[in-house]
Amino acid sequence: GINAEYGENSTTTKQKKKTKKTTKIIKYYWDNNEYYEGSIVNNQRNGFGKYYWSNGDFYEGQWKANKKHGKGKFTWNNSNSYYEGDYFNDQRQGYGEYISLDGDFYQGYWKFGLPHGHGIWKSFNQSQIYEGEWEFGLRHGKGTFKSYNQIYIGDWFNDYKNGFGTLT
Repeated sequence: GINAEYGENSTTTKQKKKTKKTTKIIKYYWDNNEYYEGSIVNNQRNGFGKYYWSNGDFYEGQWKANKKHGKGKFTWNNSNSYYEGDYFNDQRQGYGEYISLDGDFYQGYWKFGLPHGHGIWKSFNQSQIYEGEWEFGLRHGKGTFKSYNQIYIGDWFNDYKNGFGTLT
């Protein structure tokens, strides 16, 4: 890094270990035009902060040990594409919503950065909608798929209609 500006310091006490850790609010710049503005604990991004990548990507939210962890919003390259929701160990995990660069929308549960659990996906013009179960980014389990001229309600396996279901 080339520059660090320190803001106000605060001291918090952890009751378990009875050790003090100092939280610093800083703005830190790297040589590649990336920078971080927020809380630093033990020389790592911890707590709330904002990170700006040189390609225009931006994250604002909670950090733990230099990783996105907790609630946050990641916006891609100055666009309308974003993910807002839960992070765990630098990955989308928990509940959140995502809008892709082409306008597709997903709202639901995530695991290891992929839709996993119950969620709803809509194409950019809402001509196709799926609501149901997901497994590692694929429609899997019970779900309903609607398009212009058909509705399928039933079982899915690895992103394909499979098993019991009705098509109207």
